[in-house]
Amino acid sequence: EKTLQLNAPGDQQIQFADDRRLITFHGQWGVKVWSIPEGKLLVEFDLPRSAHKRAMDTTPGGNYLLVVAKNNDSRPPQVVAIDLRTGTTAGAVSVPARSPFYFHGFDASFDGTEFGCVWASRDGAFLTAWRMEDGRRTVQHRLGDSWKEFAERFDQGSLSRGRWDASHLCWK
Repeated sequence: EKTLQLNAPGDQQIQFADDRRLITFHGQWGVKVWSIPEGKLLVEFDLPRSAHKRAMDTTPGGNYLLVVAKNNDSRPPQVVAIDLRTGTTAGAVSVPARSPFYFHGFDASFDGTEFGCVWASRDGAFLTAWRMEDGRRTVQHRLGDSWKEFAERFDQGSLSRGRWDASHLCWK
């Protein structure tokens, strides 16, 4: 039995990238990726300043961290993919939303070739999917108005903290 000693005071949140790597989030924007077997720090980086810590997840295989970046200007929100091996941005896709924007989660396909996002704005509630390889949008479906009404009632103008998310997506 080994104990992984994290010499990272102030770590506020941890998440497994895969069965060999652990991600710790510290301070406002800091991220560290640790080797579990070796107990050593592999890479350290900062999240984009517009990232929301409650709106992130790893892709299958644990190589990328998907993060929602909600801009405070007129640009649409983005889903940003950060390479956990290097700490660099691998790509970003714009969510075609108008303000207010409500984020309800995302999930990657089992093979990691696509990821989908459930979101709502003043135009309705949508399920959008993109290819990981090139960021090309593959699907956009308008969902029933009840999703939008729920989002507006639940969280006026900010990210949703609902119990459901896009992990309920069915991939084939």
